[in-house]
Amino acid sequence: EAERLSRWVLRLEPEASEPLRLAARCQHLERWRVPRSEYPQDKAWYLTWRTAMARFHADRAAEILSEVGYDA
Repeated sequence: EAERLSRWVLRLEPEASEPLRLAARCQHLERWRVPRSEYPQDKAWYLTWRTAMARFHADRAAEILSEVGYDA
């Protein structure tokens, strides 16, 4: 998924900024760590999972990017 999103961003905006490219790349970062199957399979819980994943991806991306020298 991350590679597909990266290609899509560059297709839409060939001169995409580094922050935009990183955001696209991090959107599915380590998604396997929190499987959707851990949540009930109805719409309300799907939305809860998506919200949890958004927070997880943001926190994990910040952690990784900090480790390689990006500032907040």
